[in-house]
Amino acid sequence: MRARAVKHLPALLVPVALAWVLAPDAVAPSPWVSAATVAVVAGLCLAGAGGCAPWTGPRAWLVGLLAWGTLDAALRPVATDDAARLVAAGVVAVGLVVVTGTPRAAAWGRLAAVTAGTSAAVWLIVDRLLHAGRPSGPFGNPNLAATPALLALALAPLLRGPVFVRGVLMAVGAAGVVASGSRAALVGVVAVAATWALAGRVSRRTRVAAALLVTLAVVGFSVRLATDRDPLRYERIRIWAVAVRVAAAEFPLGCGPSGYADAAMAHNFPREGEFARFARLPDVAESDFLQLAATLGLPGVILLLGLAWSVVRRVPKTDAQAWGVLAAAVVTSAFNSQLMVPAVAWMLALATGSVLPRVTPRRGNAARWATLAAVLALAVAAGAVLALPDFGAGERPERLVDRADAVVRTRPNDTNALADAEALAWQGCAARPRYGRGWRVLGSIRLRRAVLSGQADVAAAAAQAFARARQVNALDVWAAVGEGQALRMIGNTDGARQAFTGALFLEPNCVPAWLESAVLHLAQGELGPARDSLRHAEAAQARSRGAAFVSAYEHALAYANPVTMAQLRSATGEAR
Repeated sequence: MRARAVKHLPALLVPVALAWVLAPDAVAPSPWVSAATVAVVAGLCLAGAGGCAPWTGPRAWLVGLLAWGTLDAALRPVATDDAARLVAAGVVAVGLVVVTGTPRAAAWGRLAAVTAGTSAAVWLIVDRLLHAGRPSGPFGNPNLAATPALLALALAPLLRGPVFVRGVLMAVGAAGVVASGSRAALVGVVAVAATWALAGRVSRRTRVAAALLVTLAVVGFSVRLATDRDPLRYERIRIWAVAVRVAAAEFPLGCGPSGYADAAMAHNFPREGEFARFARLPDVAESDFLQLAATLGLPGVILLLGLAWSVVRRVPKTDAQAWGVLAAAVVTSAFNSQLMVPAVAWMLALATGSVLPRVTPRRGNAARWATLAAVLALAVAAGAVLALPDFGAGERPERLVDRADAVVRTRPNDTNALADAEALAWQGCAARPRYGRGWRVLGSIRLRRAVLSGQADVAAAAAQAFARARQVNALDVWAAVGEGQALRMIGNTDGARQAFTGALFLEPNCVPAWLESAVLHLAQGELGPARDSLRHAEAAQARSRGAAFVSAYEHALAYANPVTMAQLRSATGEAR
């Protein structure tokens, strides 16, 4: 009885994978889904579904990548909680690749991936029909939802069942990809079809199906380009260039897991000709491979190349279906940053693990006990990190900073509340040292306290916080404005002038920076330059009226304090 239960244990992969799609919490699975996933993967490992020694072939390279990512998180200045969640999701992904190393588990893994991917495809299709526009899908992002649909399309021919059923599943998967409008997934459809047609000996029916898929993908791609407005359509290359610059700047260790968004801010690209030059934030590389290179550095690249070499060496060249699945994974990861999303990463692991060569388990007692200890330890750690909102690491740094920022905005004259907010912001900066916004909010709190108390040492501390924000991100215009304000308060006129000039170099349409510059000139008795700065501010504000803003950043650039504006007009003779 026990043997029969263990034999059918891989069937649990199907409901678990379905829950990744149907019960998401934004881009992350719900806590109970994460806990169930960890339990199932651990149970399969303990039952021996993946063998006792995944230390050879592609699985060994994946374990190496995970181990290096864990070590890199300890070496680099990253937020502990975010890095821990990424590493824990990686543990589950590697576990899925391991447990699908036997024929029975691989068959259930393929069925699970097709079931979940088909559900995502149906969601995309219905969403598209209901809203007559590009759907958001189960993860709030059509590109992320398109990957499971594409994997379902690629895996459907490998299922056991009538040809008609497999054909319907392929059609639904393809329709989901087209409905998503994801260019990466549409290119992936072409890659899958080309692999089926070119790898090994294939039937005439397979070639016809491949031709139909290519035609469908071309039509979908053309419709997407012709009808959907995409402000980043021509900027993907510049986003990739940001990733390359980050990789070069963080060489050789990389910026560490969860550190890419902070590292990339300093390498952002300007959008010339628009009101705001740095309104778009390249917090992802739009390519898993580039993001991995920037995040894990040279060791990560070496391990990734080793993984690719191992896969090419071990997967039979005539296995068209396996190469089709691998092509889908490679293409979508080449054009999207999706491995950071647990559900998508787990789906990719499930799909690719089910087509890799099987694992030959070792039967030695030492290997069994070592596997038991390792699986239990990893399962407990990964389950706690993924399922518990606070697993001992404390409140997330961005939430601490958000709370502190809310105090500045809602209770700017409450000195006690500002002191508490300063402590929150400092705690967030300590937990995430390269979080530029955290240092900027800390500087804003100190600056407000300096205004209320008139203490020069508090203003100096504010200038230091703003300087740290600029050190982390030299393209932060608001840190430059804040530093200029703090330096002006302590009498450092030259430093304040340089800070305001730096802010205007970054954003020539920054109305607050022009007004601060006018105030500084006026305080020095420089009436002409003050008048010029005021006119620049008014011109920038006039330009903003004809611009279409999509972010708070742009609105902040165009905002002019009416009191300051009226006082400057009166003092410079520009009153209307």
